[in-house]
Amino acid sequence: MKQAKIFLSILLGICFFTACSNEDDPVVIVTAQPLVIHVEETPMNPEATTGREITRGTIVDNSNFSAFGLRYGDEDTHIYTVTKSGNTWTADPNYAPLGTNTFYAFSNGTFIWNAGRPYVQFTVDETISAQKDLVVSKSAPITGNEVNLSFTHVCSAVQFDICKTAGMADYTIEVNTVELCNVVKEGDYYYGTNSWTLGSTKTNYTLNTAPFTLDTTPADLDMASGSQYLFMIPQTLTAWDKTAISGSTTGCYLHLNCKIRKGGTYKIGSAGSYGDAYLPVGGEFEQNTKHKITLRVGTALRNVSGTQITSL
Repeated sequence: MKQAKIFLSILLGICFFTACSNEDDPVVIVTAQPLVIHVEETPMNPEATTGREITRGTIVDNSNFSAFGLRYGDEDTHIYTVTKSGNTWTADPNYAPLGTNTFYAFSNGTFIWNAGRPYVQFTVDETISAQKDLVVSKSAPITGNEVNLSFTHVCSAVQFDICKTAGMADYTIEVNTVELCNVVKEGDYYYGTNSWTLGSTKTNYTLNTAPFTLDTTPADLDMASGSQYLFMIPQTLTAWDKTAISGSTTGCYLHLNCKIRKGGTYKIGSAGSYGDAYLPVGGEFEQNTKHKITLRVGTALRNVSGTQITSL
């Protein structure tokens, strides 16, 4: 019995010591702070040779930017949606994480953490009127609840005007549709290198919404809607090599569904129907830059077999 009392006394002593120890430890209550977000947008660079700038499509700027995605940490476990009301940006969920974190923001596309080398998967819509601009931002590593984000455009924004050259002045060219063909439409934008990795899927973009007749003076390509920007994944377009157009053609070209006649003779199409003509297109399209391209339809214009229209 004496041994049992000693054991019970020891056990009670341990319990008392533990209780005293817990009472002496400070109680820390962590209250999450709301995430405060400051946003600015850097205007897209104008192309040096752009000339006049006609409003086309919607390029994101401070006046029309109202929502974006925000990420920090690993994988897709720390996800915010940020929206603007008046001049105030609010995150959902509205709390700041503990510790030091770098935040990654993007207006469109799909964010991939990629083991700490994050990127945004982005695909340009094939319908120009439905296209979205892509702006991104990466914060400095921060501790606390205030995030400063300076957004940058990472697509190319392209305007087109079109004319026929003096060498085609004797030709009447009635255009039904204009397509820019064999352009990569998808890619991955990497925050760390501020660069793109191109995907493999190419597409054709229809650049006009109504028929028109070419003149020797350049005119905005989309005559009906006032024209829009074509947003493009930044890339270098290698021009079509002027051989026959086929399913294996890889170079970039302009496809005119059109009627071309000289005097009373139709070279492409007929009085009652349109035919097809093609023009090589090449060039470098840089990110965060507006490009104004004048498409000059001249003697390089060819039929589906690669034969010059002027030789027909």
